[in-house]
Amino acid sequence: MTQHQRRLANTAWEHIALSANDFEAFREVISGWDTEPVQLTGGRLGLRYREFSRSGNRYGLLETRPVIADRNAIHSPGLKFVVPFAPLKTAGREVMPGQLMIYRNGREYRSVLSRGFRSLEIALTPRRARAIGLDALISEPQGGPDADIHALPPRVFAGLAAVAGELLAALSDAGSEEERGVIADMIEVRTDGLLAEGLGGNGHDASAAPRVPRYDLAVAALAEIEASSETGRASLAEIATDLGVSSRAVEQAFKSAYGVSPRRYSLALRLEATRRALSVPAARPINVSRAALENGFGNLGRFSAQYRRQFGERPSDTLRAARTAPRGRHREALNRAHAG
Repeated sequence: MTQHQRRLANTAWEHIALSANDFEAFREVISGWDTEPVQLTGGRLGLRYREFSRSGNRYGLLETRPVIADRNAIHSPGLKFVVPFAPLKTAGREVMPGQLMIYRNGREYRSVLSRGFRSLEIALTPRRARAIGLDALISEPQGGPDADIHALPPRVFAGLAAVAGELLAALSDAGSEEERGVIADMIEVRTDGLLAEGLGGNGHDASAAPRVPRYDLAVAALAEIEASSETGRASLAEIATDLGVSSRAVEQAFKSAYGVSPRRYSLALRLEATRRALSVPAARPINVSRAALENGFGNLGRFSAQYRRQFGERPSDTLRAARTAPRGRHREALNRAHAG
Protein backbone atom coordinates (compact mmCIF):
# COMPACT_ATOMS: atom_id res chain seq x y z
CA MET A 1 0.00 0.00 0.00
CA THR A 2 1.45 3.36 -0.96
CA GLN A 3 0.27 6.91 -0.60
CA HIS A 4 1.70 10.31 -1.39
CA GLN A 5 0.58 13.90 -1.25
CA ARG A 6 2.55 17.13 -1.30
CA ARG A 7 2.24 20.75 -2.29
CA LEU A 8 3.53 21.22 -5.83
CA ALA A 9 6.55 23.46 -6.05
CA ASN A 10 5.88 27.06 -7.12
CA THR A 11 2.12 26.49 -7.37
CA ALA A 12 -0.86 26.35 -5.04
CA TRP A 13 -1.66 22.83 -6.23
CA GLU A 14 -1.57 19.80 -3.99
CA HIS A 15 -1.81 16.22 -5.16
CA ILE A 16 -2.69 12.75 -3.92
CA ALA A 17 -1.44 9.49 -5.39
CA LEU A 18 -2.90 6.55 -3.49
CA SER A 19 -2.74 2.82 -4.17
CA ALA A 20 -4.36 0.66 -1.49
CA ASN A 21 -5.85 -2.75 -0.78
CA ASP A 22 -8.24 -1.55 1.93
CA PHE A 23 -10.79 1.24 2.30
CA GLU A 24 -9.35 2.75 5.49
CA ALA A 25 -6.41 4.28 3.62
CA PHE A 26 -8.81 5.86 1.12
CA ARG A 27 -10.94 7.36 3.88
CA GLU A 28 -7.84 8.89 5.44
CA VAL A 29 -6.87 11.00 2.44
CA ILE A 30 -10.14 12.09 0.82
CA SER A 31 -11.93 15.26 1.80
CA GLY A 32 -15.33 16.69 0.95
CA TRP A 33 -17.25 13.47 1.38
CA ASP A 34 -17.69 10.51 3.72
CA THR A 35 -17.79 6.99 2.35
CA GLU A 36 -18.84 3.60 3.73
CA PRO A 37 -17.97 1.08 1.00
CA VAL A 38 -18.56 -2.67 1.08
CA GLN A 39 -16.73 -5.08 -1.20
CA LEU A 40 -19.33 -7.36 -2.79
CA THR A 41 -17.18 -9.70 -4.89
CA GLY A 42 -14.08 -11.64 -3.95
CA GLY A 43 -10.42 -10.84 -4.58
CA ARG A 44 -7.92 -8.21 -3.47
CA LEU A 45 -9.40 -4.74 -3.46
CA GLY A 46 -6.98 -2.88 -5.73
CA LEU A 47 -8.02 0.75 -5.25
CA ARG A 48 -6.23 3.70 -6.85
CA TYR A 49 -7.00 7.38 -6.45
CA ARG A 50 -5.20 10.33 -8.07
CA GLU A 51 -6.13 13.94 -7.39
CA PHE A 52 -5.02 17.53 -7.98
CA SER A 53 -6.61 20.10 -5.67
CA ARG A 54 -6.43 23.85 -5.22
CA SER A 55 -8.61 26.36 -3.34
CA GLY A 56 -11.34 23.76 -2.73
CA ASN A 57 -11.51 22.64 -6.36
CA ARG A 58 -10.57 19.00 -6.98
CA TYR A 59 -9.87 16.95 -10.09
CA GLY A 60 -9.52 13.24 -9.35
CA LEU A 61 -9.45 9.80 -10.95
CA LEU A 62 -10.86 6.80 -9.05
CA GLU A 63 -10.15 3.19 -10.08
CA THR A 64 -11.37 0.06 -8.29
CA ARG A 65 -11.19 -3.65 -9.11
CA PRO A 66 -14.07 -5.64 -7.49
CA VAL A 67 -17.77 -4.75 -7.36
CA ILE A 68 -18.32 -2.27 -4.54
CA ALA A 69 -21.49 -1.00 -2.86
CA ASP A 70 -21.07 2.44 -1.35
CA ARG A 71 -22.97 4.83 0.86
CA ASN A 72 -21.48 8.29 0.69
CA ALA A 73 -22.46 11.69 1.99
CA ILE A 74 -21.26 14.97 0.50
CA HIS A 75 -20.33 17.64 3.00
CA SER A 76 -18.72 20.41 1.01
CA PRO A 77 -20.43 23.38 -0.66
CA GLY A 78 -20.52 23.54 -4.41
CA LEU A 79 -20.93 20.72 -6.90
CA LYS A 80 -19.32 17.30 -7.29
CA PHE A 81 -19.40 15.81 -10.80
CA VAL A 82 -18.83 12.10 -11.43
CA VAL A 83 -18.08 11.01 -14.98
CA PRO A 84 -18.09 7.17 -15.06
CA PHE A 85 -16.11 5.20 -17.64
CA ALA A 86 -17.80 1.98 -16.49
CA PRO A 87 -21.44 1.32 -15.41
CA LEU A 88 -22.56 2.92 -12.15
CA LYS A 89 -25.82 2.44 -10.26
CA THR A 90 -26.58 5.45 -8.09
CA ALA A 91 -29.69 7.05 -6.61
CA GLY A 92 -31.82 4.32 -8.21
CA ARG A 93 -30.54 4.97 -11.74
CA GLU A 94 -28.14 3.12 -14.02
CA VAL A 95 -25.62 5.71 -15.15
CA MET A 96 -23.49 4.66 -18.12
CA PRO A 97 -20.33 5.95 -19.81
CA GLY A 98 -21.22 9.10 -21.73
CA GLN A 99 -23.31 10.45 -18.85
CA LEU A 100 -22.56 12.57 -15.82
CA MET A 101 -23.99 12.61 -12.29
CA ILE A 102 -24.02 15.65 -10.00
CA TYR A 103 -23.68 14.96 -6.26
CA ARG A 104 -24.80 17.71 -3.88
CA ASN A 105 -23.82 18.94 -0.44
CA GLY A 106 -25.88 17.48 2.42
CA ARG A 107 -27.20 14.50 0.46
CA GLU A 108 -26.52 10.81 1.00
CA TYR A 109 -26.13 8.57 -2.03
CA ARG A 110 -26.25 4.78 -2.46
CA SER A 111 -24.16 3.48 -5.32
CA VAL A 112 -22.87 0.23 -6.82
CA LEU A 113 -19.57 0.44 -8.71
CA SER A 114 -19.15 -2.25 -11.36
CA ARG A 115 -16.11 -4.49 -11.63
CA GLY A 116 -13.12 -2.56 -13.02
CA PHE A 117 -14.81 0.75 -12.25
CA ARG A 118 -13.14 4.00 -13.31
CA SER A 119 -14.42 7.55 -12.98
CA LEU A 120 -13.36 11.17 -13.18
CA GLU A 121 -14.33 12.97 -9.95
CA ILE A 122 -14.54 16.77 -10.09
CA ALA A 123 -15.50 19.04 -7.18
CA LEU A 124 -16.00 22.75 -7.81
CA THR A 125 -16.68 25.50 -5.29
CA PRO A 126 -19.75 27.68 -5.93
CA ARG A 127 -17.42 30.50 -6.95
CA ARG A 128 -15.66 28.36 -9.53
CA ALA A 129 -18.94 26.93 -10.85
CA ARG A 130 -20.29 30.44 -11.38
CA ALA A 131 -17.06 31.57 -13.00
CA ILE A 132 -17.43 28.96 -15.77
CA GLY A 133 -21.12 29.64 -16.34
CA LEU A 134 -22.76 26.85 -14.33
CA ASP A 135 -24.86 29.15 -12.12
CA ALA A 136 -28.08 27.34 -12.99
CA LEU A 137 -26.74 24.04 -11.62
CA ILE A 138 -25.90 25.38 -8.16
CA SER A 139 -29.51 25.58 -7.01
CA GLU A 140 -31.29 22.35 -6.04
CA PRO A 141 -33.24 20.95 -9.03
CA GLN A 142 -36.97 20.32 -8.70
CA GLY A 143 -36.68 16.70 -9.79
CA GLY A 144 -34.24 15.57 -7.07
CA PRO A 145 -31.35 13.24 -7.99
CA ASP A 146 -33.01 12.29 -11.30
CA ALA A 147 -32.56 15.88 -12.48
CA ASP A 148 -28.83 15.65 -11.74
CA ILE A 149 -28.13 13.06 -14.46
CA HIS A 150 -26.88 14.59 -17.69
CA ALA A 151 -26.09 13.07 -21.08
CA LEU A 152 -22.81 14.50 -22.37
CA PRO A 153 -22.12 15.35 -26.01
CA PRO A 154 -19.70 12.73 -27.42
CA ARG A 155 -16.96 15.34 -27.94
CA VAL A 156 -17.21 16.46 -24.32
CA PHE A 157 -17.13 12.90 -22.97
CA ALA A 158 -14.10 12.07 -25.13
CA GLY A 159 -12.37 15.19 -23.84
CA LEU A 160 -13.02 14.26 -20.22
CA ALA A 161 -11.74 10.73 -20.86
CA ALA A 162 -8.53 12.27 -22.22
CA VAL A 163 -8.27 14.44 -19.09
CA ALA A 164 -8.50 11.29 -16.94
CA GLY A 165 -5.57 9.78 -18.84
CA GLU A 166 -3.53 12.96 -18.50
CA LEU A 167 -4.23 13.14 -14.76
CA LEU A 168 -3.08 9.56 -14.26
CA ALA A 169 0.08 10.13 -16.30
CA ALA A 170 0.88 13.37 -14.50
CA LEU A 171 0.77 11.66 -11.11
CA SER A 172 2.97 8.76 -12.09
CA ASP A 173 6.52 8.70 -10.77
CA ALA A 174 7.86 10.43 -13.85
CA GLY A 175 8.26 14.18 -14.12
CA SER A 176 9.16 16.98 -11.72
CA GLU A 177 6.83 18.80 -9.34
CA GLU A 178 7.05 21.91 -11.54
CA GLU A 179 5.96 19.90 -14.57
CA ARG A 180 3.04 18.45 -12.62
CA GLY A 181 1.98 21.94 -11.62
CA VAL A 182 1.89 23.02 -15.25
CA ILE A 183 -0.14 19.93 -16.17
CA ALA A 184 -2.53 20.60 -13.28
CA ASP A 185 -3.16 24.09 -14.65
CA MET A 186 -3.92 22.59 -18.07
CA ILE A 187 -6.23 19.96 -16.57
CA GLU A 188 -8.17 22.65 -14.69
CA VAL A 189 -8.65 24.80 -17.79
CA ARG A 190 -9.60 21.88 -20.05
CA THR A 191 -11.94 20.22 -17.55
CA ASP A 192 -13.77 23.41 -16.64
CA GLY A 193 -14.13 24.28 -20.31
CA LEU A 194 -15.56 20.86 -21.14
CA LEU A 195 -18.02 21.03 -18.21
CA ALA A 196 -19.18 24.46 -19.35
CA GLU A 197 -19.64 23.16 -22.90
CA GLY A 198 -21.43 19.98 -21.86
CA LEU A 199 -23.67 21.39 -19.13
CA GLY A 200 -24.04 25.09 -19.71
CA GLY A 201 -27.60 25.63 -20.90
CA ASN A 202 -28.18 21.93 -21.62
CA GLY A 203 -31.15 20.17 -20.04
CA HIS A 204 -30.67 16.94 -18.14
CA ASP A 205 -31.63 13.61 -19.65
CA ALA A 206 -32.55 11.20 -16.86
CA SER A 207 -34.41 9.04 -19.38
CA ALA A 208 -31.02 8.00 -20.73
CA ALA A 209 -30.26 6.45 -17.32
CA PRO A 210 -32.81 3.65 -16.76
CA ARG A 211 -34.41 3.38 -13.34
CA VAL A 212 -33.45 0.33 -11.26
CA PRO A 213 -36.64 -1.81 -10.92
CA ARG A 214 -38.26 -1.69 -7.46
CA TYR A 215 -35.35 0.31 -6.09
CA ASP A 216 -37.29 1.55 -3.05
CA LEU A 217 -37.96 -2.04 -1.99
CA ALA A 218 -34.26 -2.90 -2.34
CA VAL A 219 -33.28 0.11 -0.20
CA ALA A 220 -35.82 -0.88 2.47
CA ALA A 221 -34.45 -4.44 2.49
CA LEU A 222 -30.91 -3.11 2.79
CA ALA A 223 -31.92 -1.00 5.80
CA GLU A 224 -33.23 -4.19 7.45
CA ILE A 225 -29.97 -6.02 6.70
CA GLU A 226 -27.84 -3.18 8.06
CA ALA A 227 -29.92 -2.95 11.23
CA SER A 228 -29.75 -6.72 11.78
CA SER A 229 -25.97 -6.79 11.31
CA GLU A 230 -25.68 -5.22 14.76
CA THR A 231 -28.43 -7.15 16.54
CA GLY A 232 -28.31 -10.52 14.76
CA ARG A 233 -28.87 -11.78 11.20
CA ALA A 234 -32.36 -11.47 9.75
CA SER A 235 -33.54 -14.13 7.31
CA LEU A 236 -34.96 -13.31 3.91
CA ALA A 237 -38.39 -14.47 5.12
CA GLU A 238 -38.21 -12.13 8.14
CA ILE A 239 -37.23 -9.19 5.94
CA ALA A 240 -40.06 -9.92 3.52
CA THR A 241 -42.58 -10.17 6.38
CA ASP A 242 -41.44 -6.86 7.85
CA LEU A 243 -41.81 -5.20 4.44
CA GLY A 244 -45.16 -6.86 3.65
CA VAL A 245 -44.03 -8.50 0.42
CA SER A 246 -42.96 -11.97 -0.72
CA SER A 247 -39.43 -13.31 -0.29
CA ARG A 248 -39.19 -13.61 -4.06
CA ALA A 249 -40.02 -9.93 -4.51
CA VAL A 250 -37.30 -8.92 -2.06
CA GLU A 251 -34.76 -11.23 -3.70
CA GLN A 252 -35.47 -9.93 -7.21
CA ALA A 253 -35.47 -6.26 -6.23
CA PHE A 254 -32.27 -6.63 -4.23
CA LYS A 255 -30.37 -8.44 -6.99
CA SER A 256 -31.52 -5.84 -9.50
CA ALA A 257 -30.20 -3.01 -7.34
CA TYR A 258 -27.03 -4.54 -5.88
CA GLY A 259 -26.15 -7.47 -8.12
CA VAL A 260 -26.10 -10.00 -5.26
CA SER A 261 -28.66 -11.69 -3.02
CA PRO A 262 -29.61 -10.24 0.38
CA ARG A 263 -27.80 -13.17 2.03
CA ARG A 264 -24.59 -12.51 0.07
CA TYR A 265 -24.75 -8.80 0.88
CA SER A 266 -25.25 -9.55 4.59
CA LEU A 267 -22.17 -11.78 4.54
CA ALA A 268 -20.13 -9.12 2.73
CA LEU A 269 -21.24 -6.52 5.27
CA ARG A 270 -20.13 -8.67 8.22
CA LEU A 271 -16.83 -9.54 6.55
CA GLU A 272 -16.21 -5.84 5.90
CA ALA A 273 -16.91 -5.00 9.54
CA THR A 274 -14.49 -7.72 10.65
CA ARG A 275 -11.80 -6.45 8.29
CA ARG A 276 -12.30 -2.91 9.58
CA ALA A 277 -11.85 -4.12 13.17
CA LEU A 278 -8.66 -5.98 12.24
CA SER A 279 -7.35 -2.98 10.32
CA VAL A 280 -7.42 -0.63 13.33
CA PRO A 281 -6.07 -2.75 16.22
CA ALA A 282 -4.76 0.35 17.98
CA ALA A 283 -8.34 1.42 18.69
CA ARG A 284 -8.74 -1.45 21.21
CA PRO A 285 -7.18 -4.85 21.93
CA ILE A 286 -8.33 -7.25 19.21
CA ASN A 287 -7.52 -10.66 17.78
CA VAL A 288 -8.97 -12.66 14.91
CA SER A 289 -11.26 -14.82 17.04
CA ARG A 290 -12.76 -11.87 18.88
CA ALA A 291 -13.30 -9.83 15.70
CA ALA A 292 -15.00 -12.80 14.02
CA LEU A 293 -17.27 -13.64 16.96
CA GLU A 294 -18.30 -10.00 17.43
CA ASN A 295 -19.52 -9.95 13.83
CA GLY A 296 -21.59 -13.13 13.98
CA PHE A 297 -19.09 -15.74 12.78
CA GLY A 298 -19.35 -18.75 15.10
CA ASN A 299 -17.33 -21.24 13.05
CA LEU A 300 -13.81 -19.83 12.86
CA GLY A 301 -12.62 -22.32 10.24
CA ARG A 302 -15.45 -21.42 7.89
CA PHE A 303 -14.98 -17.72 8.64
CA SER A 304 -11.27 -17.86 7.70
CA ALA A 305 -12.12 -19.50 4.38
CA GLN A 306 -14.84 -16.94 3.62
CA TYR A 307 -12.53 -14.08 4.56
CA ARG A 308 -9.75 -15.33 2.32
CA ARG A 309 -12.10 -15.75 -0.65
CA GLN A 310 -13.46 -12.25 -0.11
CA PHE A 311 -10.23 -10.31 0.39
CA GLY A 312 -7.49 -12.51 -1.04
CA GLU A 313 -5.66 -12.80 2.28
CA ARG A 314 -6.06 -14.46 5.69
CA PRO A 315 -7.54 -12.45 8.58
CA SER A 316 -4.24 -12.87 10.43
CA ASP A 317 -2.48 -11.23 7.47
CA THR A 318 -4.74 -8.18 7.78
CA LEU A 319 -4.08 -7.89 11.51
CA ARG A 320 -0.33 -8.34 11.11
CA ALA A 321 -0.13 -5.66 8.39
CA ALA A 322 -2.14 -3.20 10.51
CA ARG A 323 0.12 -3.74 13.51
CA THR A 324 3.29 -3.15 11.52
CA ALA A 325 1.89 -0.11 9.68
CA PRO A 326 -0.68 1.53 11.99
CA ARG A 327 -3.59 3.66 10.82
CA GLY A 328 -3.15 7.39 10.58
CA ARG A 329 0.14 7.12 8.72
CA HIS A 330 -1.43 8.47 5.53
CA ARG A 331 -2.91 11.49 7.25
CA GLU A 332 0.34 12.11 9.13
CA ALA A 333 2.21 12.05 5.81
CA LEU A 334 -0.14 14.67 4.42
CA ASN A 335 0.36 16.90 7.43
CA ARG A 336 4.13 16.63 7.16
CA ALA A 337 4.00 17.48 3.48
CA HIS A 338 1.80 20.50 4.12
CA ALA A 339 4.06 21.69 6.90
CA GLY A 340 7.01 21.53 4.51
